[in-house]
Amino acid sequence: MQCGADLLLPGPLSTPAELVSLLSAHRATFGAAVATVWRDLIPELGSHDLSSLRHIACGGGAVDDALSSTYEKAVGIPLTNAWGMTETSPVVTTSRLATHHAGLDGEARRLLLGTPGPAVPLTEMRVMSPDGVEQPRDGRTSGELEVAGATIAGSYFGADPGRDKFTEDGWLRTGDVATIDEWGYLRIVDRTKDLVKSGGEWISSVALENAVMSDPRVKEAAVIGVADPRWGERPLACVVPREGVELTADDVRAHLRDRVASWWIPERVEMVSEIPKTATGKWSKQELRQRFAGSATETR
Repeated sequence: MQCGADLLLPGPLSTPAELVSLLSAHRATFGAAVATVWRDLIPELGSHDLSSLRHIACGGGAVDDALSSTYEKAVGIPLTNAWGMTETSPVVTTSRLATHHAGLDGEARRLLLGTPGPAVPLTEMRVMSPDGVEQPRDGRTSGELEVAGATIAGSYFGADPGRDKFTEDGWLRTGDVATIDEWGYLRIVDRTKDLVKSGGEWISSVALENAVMSDPRVKEAAVIGVADPRWGERPLACVVPREGVELTADDVRAHLRDRVASWWIPERVEMVSEIPKTATGKWSKQELRQRFAGSATETR
């Protein structure tokens, strides 16, 4: 018996209209992209038949529920998150619903699929404290995520093998702060360098970004930490309003008021035309830091 699948590569046809047309014309059953691409396709969804899709995966960062919910309503299936790195060839986890999730309702199922999920075969994960103690799998205790397996790099090529990026027993230090629950499901809290430490307490930029993007007036949002003379560091939110929408910094803060702790709410909100991206479509927070970290202005 033989089995297989066609592989559809868009090549230069990369505009939202072209991508959706390809998915529809070729009756694609699976698609994978970063959140930026899925977000850009939304205006085209209503004018194409995408009923052939069975699974749509989103990598490169967190899946905000507003985006996933939009796809569930328009296409009939939510986005499914996956996690990995170039060093992991590239996937370590992909989310799925297990037997013990059978009792979850529709929203809870969608939220679960929006998390990275369990490890794929041939890979292992653990969460470690700063002093090298493996943390319990309780879904609450966080630490740095370390991964190992047959598909995961053991060193870097070249003059600097990056020994500090690997443990003595061969695990890759990912730089992500995460939790793992009793069923082996991963949740990314933040990148270690993207956590905001304000007044001695940590603020998750990922959680704050998702809260901002739950506002239907917001297209994209990225949070960075900036120096503060009193608190050491405070969050700054860079927000892209949806086209044709009037949105102010006060609107953003009002939306956050019942969604996050009051001390998480950023004093500074910058309205921008777009969030700068890396070559792989992830948000370039390094560029945002260079642009705003030394500035005391606020766009309203």
